[in-house]
Amino acid sequence: MSEAFGILALLLAILGFIALVFAVVLIPVSRRAKRLRAGLEAELGDGVMRIENVRGLGLKSRGRGQVRGNGWLVLTAGELRFRQWLPRRDTSIPLAAVIHVGSERSWLGKWVGSSLLCVRWRTAEGGEDAMAWATPDLEEWLAALRARLGPHARPVSPAPSADETGRPGRPPRRPA
Repeated sequence: MSEAFGILALLLAILGFIALVFAVVLIPVSRRAKRLRAGLEAELGDGVMRIENVRGLGLKSRGRGQVRGNGWLVLTAGELRFRQWLPRRDTSIPLAAVIHVGSERSWLGKWVGSSLLCVRWRTAEGGEDAMAWATPDLEEWLAALRARLGPHARPVSPAPSADETGRPGRPPRRPA
């Protein structure tokens, strides 16, 4: 009986330690996210049309080896901006430079289980770049970007529809 009690005590100690580590890590990250959002809202003022916590999957020009992470995706009248939390990184995309808005199933070799918002634009140097984000509100982001870009300004691809299992971004299965 005492052996079982010792195992239970060890298991509870391990779980307590894991919970403490999560608290030590998540509380500062949550505070940082709130500070960054407040900073963005103060910087952009009433110009914020849409803001959401998303997972950035990286700039195409930086390739596969870059750090990806969560951040705030912000739509204003003139730009789409992504402010990543850690490492702190800002990407500003002028809406006038956007050449395509749509969805992708994977990005830079990474698949996250749902369709991704993808934006392609012309850089100031005359080249092209692109970025993708995992967002829970893909259709709403596509609609908001359509509204800002106008119906004739640039092509906007719809998100892939769900298959018969309800999973987004997969083509329907064909009978054998």
